[in-house]
Amino acid sequence: MIPSAEFTIGKSTLLKTLSQIIKITGNSPKNKTTVEITIIDGFIQLVVPGINLKLQAVTKSTAKFTVRLLYFNDVVKTHRLDPLQFIIEGEMIKVDNYAFKAKTTFFETDEILRSIDLPINYQAGHLISMTQSGGYTAGEIAFNNLEEQRIQALKTLKDDINRIALIAALT
Repeated sequence: MIPSAEFTIGKSTLLKTLSQIIKITGNSPKNKTTVEITIIDGFIQLVVPGINLKLQAVTKSTAKFTVRLLYFNDVVKTHRLDPLQFIIEGEMIKVDNYAFKAKTTFFETDEILRSIDLPINYQAGHLISMTQSGGYTAGEIAFNNLEEQRIQALKTLKDDINRIALIAALT
């Protein structure tokens, strides 16, 4: 049996909220911001770095999925139904007669449903401290699509330390 969850929300409410997030994160085609949407009893939670918003919705079951922010906004804008009903089945998100694949999905376990709290203008140090402080599990980091960025931040830190050590040895 494929795990599933769903939520129903007013189109204008969702569009207004997405528009506010996009004003902050940017509307450029280069904007690769991912929105994390968590379905919890009676509301959905939308999270991007630096922003965490809750909207009332009719919900069924608990799940989390991630998708590109601008793509999700386009999906919401192009549908004529109001309210919109989103059905999450496995890795697929369905709305009306349209379906698209989420970047990631997760069902039922609260451990991984925790959102990663990052400032909107997060830097390499924020990514490194996520695991160094023991605050987030490897699963949470992977789910939130931050593992590659975290590895790059660690590599940059190591390179910088080596460069400083070399400069110090030469002086």
